Amino acid sequence: MMNARTELSPASRVELHEEHDGRIARIVLANAPDNAIDVTLANELCAALDAIERWPNLVCVLLEGEGTSFSSGLSLGHRRPPIGGELIRSFLAAAQKLSTLEAVQMALVRGPCFGAGLDLALLAHVVLADSTAKFGTADLSLAAIPLLTPLLLPERIGWTRAEEWMLSGRVIAVEEALAAGLVSGSSSGWETLDTLAERYLRATVLFRPTTALRTFVHALSLPRRERLEHDLPEIQRLFEERIATSDNYAEGLSAALHGRPPCWK
Repeated sequence: MMNARTELSPASRVELHEEHDGRIARIVLANAPDNAIDVTLANELCAALDAIERWPNLVCVLLEGEGTSFSSGLSLGHRRPPIGGELIRSFLAAAQKLSTLEAVQMALVRGPCFGAGLDLALLAHVVLADSTAKFGTADLSLAAIPLLTPLLLPERIGWTRAEEWMLSGRVIAVEEALAAGLVSGSSSGWETLDTLAERYLRATVLFRPTTALRTFVHALSLPRRERLEHDLPEIQRLFEERIATSDNYAEGLSAALHGRPPCWK
């Protein structure tokens, strides 16, 4: 049941919807055609998280992409200097806010969920997907490194499988993601992804008392929050010092933007 919609700006790349009398916040990434994360979207995501943090009855956040894509990851056009550093900082700030938010988080995945899009899904407590969902980390093909995935994916699916997924960079279909434990539930047949999400909400969230549920999420998230606070600065430092200024990173971005194979030095 949707009660209201809040636009964060006149031309917002993030939509914020209030549902179930303020107990549920639905955040929609809306940057057509593939919901790539640019600086504006990352900053607006931070603003949306700041807004819902003040909702007194909030117990759950639904995060999804507009249309047929969850998110293709960080915008290729915004990865280049000088804006590339700002993009990384803005995205990691949004990730930190998600990791500290006292609310159950559900990622609703349709279509591509790659790179930083996968990072956002991995921050969720529950990942639900439809039959079109596909997951992957393509950062190494750009001579870059994934940011949150090395910290979050192994704890979801195990080290051996996570390392193979990240090193190969292959696309993971929803069936494999479900079998591996990345995806908690998949819609099929008559059931839509929204119907599946509503069923999960009614079974796990909506009948719980607000204070107890938020306190439980705080306790549940402590190990992950501590790990991100400890390890993210080092990953960011490695990216800025060893990746962002490298010739191969510039070549990887150029090749991807022009649709040609990279020529590594």
